[in-house]
Amino acid sequence: MLSLLKFITFGSVDDGKSTLIGRLLYDSKLLFTDQMQTLELESKINSRSKGIDYSLLLDGLSAEREQGITIDVAYRYFNTNKRSFIVADTPGHEQYTRNMAVGASYADLAIILVDATKGLLIQTRRHTRICAMMGIKHVILAVNKMDLVNYDQAVFYQIENEFNDFIRSFEHVQAYIIPVCATMGINITDRSSVMSWYHDVSLLELLESIDVDDNSDDLSFVLPI
Repeated sequence: MLSLLKFITFGSVDDGKSTLIGRLLYDSKLLFTDQMQTLELESKINSRSKGIDYSLLLDGLSAEREQGITIDVAYRYFNTNKRSFIVADTPGHEQYTRNMAVGASYADLAIILVDATKGLLIQTRRHTRICAMMGIKHVILAVNKMDLVNYDQAVFYQIENEFNDFIRSFEHVQAYIIPVCATMGINITDRSSVMSWYHDVSLLELLESIDVDDNSDDLSFVLPI
């Protein structure tokens, strides 16, 4: 029986959360033929770009598609050969922070999306704190849109160092950091050679292998109010 991993995606508005999960499902060949055909058709109608808009797989509400943001928590269930997953794509806008907290309340792991051109923003930090309060002990920082900074290693390391400094105050949280480009599928399901300076696993490889079982003896109780 495959083990189950429940995780959420979060970050500031337009950091690429829905696109990342849509691309993960698409590249992993976890969509039916009719779903792929519908995605391609709706991309021509709703997408602001010329290619496939992978975020349409998650942004299901008409209001979301009109505004280009995620409002509700969108859940998706999928399996690979190694693991079963339940993912919650949560809203990034400050107005819908409560919805994001609902998604965080059930998750074992969080994927934090950061736009490489913007770095860590206030909403990114706010969401990270909420996840820490909810007891999430494993976070993956996905530094997205690396193509917009020409896959610059220095930009990635600057964001990595800043995030490590920030996350250090949450002693129970283990962080993993990956440079990605969701729209192009770079480092999503397989490690890409585009960033030859990155030698670690892809996002999916990490999700399939990470151990989130809590074997600690910490019986302390925290009640966020």
